[in-house]
Amino acid sequence: MPIYEYKCKNCSFEFELLIFSGEVPICPKCNSKNLDKKISLVSFSSKSENSSDVSGSLSSCSTCISKNCSNCR
Repeated sequence: MPIYEYKCKNCSFEFELLIFSGEVPICPKCNSKNLDKKISLVSFSSKSENSSDVSGSLSSCSTCISKNCSNCR
């Protein structure tokens, strides 16, 4: 379920919301629907096969979590 960042055009309040399919986001401060969706960076955290943490940015390969394609099998 995606969490989106918004800025209200009416009161300038910035907030994050967990949005389900078909829901319309509403500012929690002034109840306005007049919002700008902010661009957010994607981040992830997972465990590799050897249980060392891999987190942060996307890897060099789109099919694995390695940051170095020479580690691909």
